[in-house]
Amino acid sequence: MTENLEKVRVAMTGSSTLELMEQKLAESLAGRGLEGELYFSGYGQYRQEILDALSGLYEFAPDFIFLVIDAEEVLGEILASPLELDRDQSRELARARAGEVLELCQKAIEGAAGARLFVSNLAASAAAMGTLEGNSPFSVKTAIRAFNDRLEEGAEALSGIFVLDWEGLALKHGLDTVFDPRLWYLARTRQGRAGQQFLADLMARTISASKNPMHKCLVLDLDNTLWGGVIGEEGLGGITLGDNGPGLAFQEFQRGIQNLRRRGIVLAISSKNNMEDVMEVLEKHPDMILRIDDFAVIAADWRDKGTHLKEIAETLDLGLDSFVFMDDNPAERELVRQTCPQVHVVEMPADPSRYGQTLNGLELFDSYSLTDEDLRRGEMYGETAKRRKSMSQAPSLEEFHRSLEMTAAIEKDNQIEVARIAQLTQKTNQFNLTTRRYTEPEILGFMESGRHHVYSLRLGDRFGDSGLVGIGILEEKGNAWHLDNFLMSCRVIGRDAEGLLIWKIAEDARKSAMAEITGEFLPTKKNKIAESFFADHDFAPVPASATGWNLDISKTGLAPPQWINLLEN
Repeated sequence: MTENLEKVRVAMTGSSTLELMEQKLAESLAGRGLEGELYFSGYGQYRQEILDALSGLYEFAPDFIFLVIDAEEVLGEILASPLELDRDQSRELARARAGEVLELCQKAIEGAAGARLFVSNLAASAAAMGTLEGNSPFSVKTAIRAFNDRLEEGAEALSGIFVLDWEGLALKHGLDTVFDPRLWYLARTRQGRAGQQFLADLMARTISASKNPMHKCLVLDLDNTLWGGVIGEEGLGGITLGDNGPGLAFQEFQRGIQNLRRRGIVLAISSKNNMEDVMEVLEKHPDMILRIDDFAVIAADWRDKGTHLKEIAETLDLGLDSFVFMDDNPAERELVRQTCPQVHVVEMPADPSRYGQTLNGLELFDSYSLTDEDLRRGEMYGETAKRRKSMSQAPSLEEFHRSLEMTAAIEKDNQIEVARIAQLTQKTNQFNLTTRRYTEPEILGFMESGRHHVYSLRLGDRFGDSGLVGIGILEEKGNAWHLDNFLMSCRVIGRDAEGLLIWKIAEDARKSAMAEITGEFLPTKKNKIAESFFADHDFAPVPASATGWNLDISKTGLAPPQWINLLEN
């Protein structure tokens, strides 16, 4: 039943018993296409497990570690006797305890090479203070906030360590629902049955955000989706949109969409409307949150929406399997399901007041890190659309390439780029020779190993900066450099940026007195576009090997593409 599920090794440790959620976590992972091999530390054994290099935790060799800390464990004296320390003292103690937890997290990451660690923030009731909370020099909430703030600051600065927002989830569902004091006395676990399910789902969702590629593009209908009513019938002043009444639901839905755009999700429109009517709303309606520049592509005409989606995908150079479609009309949703089965179609509620809740509940856009490229992705794909238009007007492909006025920068072992490099290995599937995935600590380890080289390529042109789009990871093996992985973002496929990067790698290998570069192509369902890379760049197939390729550096005639200007470091 689970033979087709991807396996993940998940270790859980913490200050209370976590084994009671084993089945819930396994089922929640399976629902996301993952088979969990699970490890649980004993009750309260997290310090011993992390500090002992020979512990079962490290022997298990996890892909993910979850450290679940209870407020009663790390701030017990404050919760039990809140009048013993004033606000400043409790804040200082809480920050110190958070620092201790962060030190444990760092040790765990060092001991479990390649794992990602998620440490929970704190959630606890301030009932011990009653109405004095916030009205006296003493505060339980102050300590909780100070601990969580210090934990977030520290995790952001440490590679491979992330915060699991248990506090936010507990507040969403209610502390009395999440926690069950009876189970603490009976089984030394803080979470009740509902709390165990919420925590298991949060963990599974977090793992899925790493293992399953984030969807990149949200395609939106307009009438009765971004506003109430039909613009072609109601006119600009007749549609339902504003800062009060029913129009507020649409406005707040737009704010949620705009937040996704700011996180790097590309927005597009698919609407059966006259383009003039659509533009009038986007440009002139005073209560619109989303404007023309927020959308990379606007498809507004009377063709079917399956055709729209396919054209949007071609314009943005994105696969339909990275698309999410939202439309109030059930018939339109069904048409897209049938004509574009790769697209994730959201089942919209009948009541627009629940649109925002539906959007916030989607896991399709989940990630647990944010790079500069993420923040600029919407803008970058808008630039991609402009390049597409320019290409359609160019007399030849080479002339188009020259007209882009491309510039590139190639760096080696740039530790500032570790987060983006790791992210690309996780998410790039099409032009990816081996699809090996690496974490930030693993990339940093390559850079510091002395026998690896991690190349990164940035590309820009007259339309804008595409950011870091190419990676080559090599390992020295005798008189050869072995290409462990080589990949390009789909944003720049077809511009021969890969030719520039492999030429630069070959030149550096020559200067290092290497005789050859070796590599392999491991085919997947999605990387066929990279199948001819080695043959196109002077590599020869290795005899008796189904996947191996070899570049004789002394004989190669590799040259950089003339239409890309390589900037000097």
